[in-house]
Amino acid sequence: MLNIDVKQEGASATVQLEGMLDATSAASFKEALAKIPDSVTSITVDMEKLRYTSSAGLRVILELQNRMDQSGGQVTFANVDENIREVFDDTGFSEFITIV
Repeated sequence: MLNIDVKQEGASATVQLEGMLDATSAASFKEALAKIPDSVTSITVDMEKLRYTSSAGLRVILELQNRMDQSGGQVTFANVDENIREVFDDTGFSEFITIV
């Protein structure tokens, strides 16, 4: 199960994830991101309460990164759990995403 909380303020948005980002919940994450207007140029994904991500979740993260790269915006991933950080490192994601 994944809880997604999106807060937008002007050209910035914060997406807070809680639970597990897997094949079942990746579609919900993708839908939540699609609702963020193109006028948003800065997105922070707060992963403090995210405990797991599968390849389906990584695919959505990659799509978000590509979307922001194409629009000239920025996406950062904050409060990344050490297990998820290890997944980012092992898959090479930490080479092209911004982790704070």
